Amino acid sequence: MARSGLYVYGLIRAGQLPPLGRVGLPDGSRPGLVRAIAEGQAAAVVSPFEGVGKPAPLRRNLEPHYQVIQAVLKETTIIPMMFGHVARSEKAVRGLLADHRQAIGKELDRLEGMVEMSVKLRWDVENIFSYRLQADGVLADLRDRIFDPARPASHAEKLELGRLFEERLRAEKGRLTDRLVDALSLRAVDLDIGPTFGEKDIADVAFLMPRAWTEPFEQVVAAMAAQWPAEYMFQCSGPWAPSRFVRLDLRQTEARDQPVRQGVRCDS
Repeated sequence: MARSGLYVYGLIRAGQLPPLGRVGLPDGSRPGLVRAIAEGQAAAVVSPFEGVGKPAPLRRNLEPHYQVIQAVLKETTIIPMMFGHVARSEKAVRGLLADHRQAIGKELDRLEGMVEMSVKLRWDVENIFSYRLQADGVLADLRDRIFDPARPASHAEKLELGRLFEERLRAEKGRLTDRLVDALSLRAVDLDIGPTFGEKDIADVAFLMPRAWTEPFEQVVAAMAAQWPAEYMFQCSGPWAPSRFVRLDLRQTEARDQPVRQGVRCDS
């Protein structure tokens, strides 16, 4: 059975929500009305939600989730929630704010005026295996020995080439990530190195900084990209809400020492 609840986008200081109107997750046949529920000095940004469980991670839900957070970020500091958080009622939201008022206040103070900039680096080449063979003499020598026309290559030798390729690819990604971080770390107050998944993906680094630093930061990244060889592709995006730097877990009474990725975790 569907139930009525509240979708929670994030936490802000009371009295600082801009007039957003109906821009939230779908509420029946129209977008949900975004409003703030305040308790003391903190407030939760919410809109109505009717359904069973959490909203599905579909475009119609994901887009308003991030758009609301970005709209609030333009006006004030926000601690973003992970996608999909639904509270049972306004009473539950007020209880959460009251129970964690001190931790929420400290986190809002720590992130005051801060935004997140993302820099991703990848190889812009057609075939990463061929590219790395040309660039890595150790791999090229092993390939030449294994595929000597005078004898057929064994299955074990092919596996060894694949293993060495993966090992040296990881090492090269690490070296390039360190180079990227060394060049940009002084432009931010904190950074977070995220995982990469594709073979061509080298680095995914988030930088925490005051909003006023974002334009100079983009200029530095652009200048850096211009200096690197053409096979490296830089993607700089933001400013975003500082989700990768949130150190608040509302299942506990105190802020954690380590970041909780993708925003606040919260059970209500």
